[in-house]
Amino acid sequence: MKKILLCALAVLLMTSAIMIIAPAAENDAPAYIEKGLVAWYDGADNQANGQNDLSAATWVNKANSDAAWNIDIAADEDDKFVEGGFQVTNNRQFFPQNVVDVINGDAFTIEVDFGSFAGTGDKYHTFLNCDNDNFSLFVRVDSGCLEFKFAGRPRDERPEIPNGVDLLKDSTVTVTYEPGEFLRIYIDGEMVDERFLDYDMGADNFFFGHYKTTHTQTALFKNIRLYNRVLSEDEIVYNHTVANGTAEGPYEEPTEAPTEAPTEAPTEAPTEAPTEAPTEAPTEAPTETPTETPTETAVDTQPKAEDSADVTAPDTTVTTDAAAQGSESETATKDGGCGAALGSCAVLLTSALAVAFACKKRRED
Repeated sequence: MKKILLCALAVLLMTSAIMIIAPAAENDAPAYIEKGLVAWYDGADNQANGQNDLSAATWVNKANSDAAWNIDIAADEDDKFVEGGFQVTNNRQFFPQNVVDVINGDAFTIEVDFGSFAGTGDKYHTFLNCDNDNFSLFVRVDSGCLEFKFAGRPRDERPEIPNGVDLLKDSTVTVTYEPGEFLRIYIDGEMVDERFLDYDMGADNFFFGHYKTTHTQTALFKNIRLYNRVLSEDEIVYNHTVANGTAEGPYEEPTEAPTEAPTEAPTEAPTEAPTEAPTEAPTEAPTETPTETPTETAVDTQPKAEDSADVTAPDTTVTTDAAAQGSESETATKDGGCGAALGSCAVLLTSALAVAFACKKRRED
């Protein structure tokens, strides 16, 4: 018998272990938001195949396998792949036309994860730019501010964030843009500036890094991500946690249903139910019951006054008998329910004993 109990305990422990391990296996590792992600240049996986080729002439787009999204790298001694990303010093690297089309489209979000960042130009430290200067993300040396020139707009319309160089070091810079809506800039998931805009970007040849000595910087581009939509603040914060390694699991989309349901249900249900139920039920019940019962009793007992006691007595007896029967019925029902429950327990116990006996018998045989 002891051996049977030990076997049962072993099965129970194995089942518990499986139940604990299964959810952990289903838990995916943290990953950047995928919805709308059209380009992702990963500095730790520049060939998008798990390999980081430091001598590579192409930075492969990890978001899809279309080669038209890849960046052709013009590497030299100072601008090259290093461990963890691409280092820029005094040259520029052009994005493919597909990226330019997204920048000039209906909406976009661009994110850059920086490692080191040190300004070397004597006027600007420009890290994202285009030939016609309609898109220019840079630090202005004389003010020290991070500035975004968009759609060629003048300086008084642009976002300016103080302490630009310090903000960019080991940070995630995010820009969201949608004509007719807001331009927003985030540093490490926190919004630092926003402006209403109604201008198409109108950028041409788009690049990162710079070749002019007045615009250079030495910086490590760890990741560049481009979306064809505006990311929500929650998504931007989550991407930052993935970038710095603090994300605890995959991103969970906020659900709209729980927010709408409590608003609609309490408004309609409580208002209609109390109004209709009390009005109809109390009105009909008191009117019908008192009217019919006294009328019939009066007709039967009116002929002789001396017969009143005789009529009343039988009615009382009947009522009492009925009540007694009702009480007996309830008692029988309760007893029956308890009996059924006890019967079920007995059946289960008998089955368990039969199984144990069979196991013991089989082991003895």
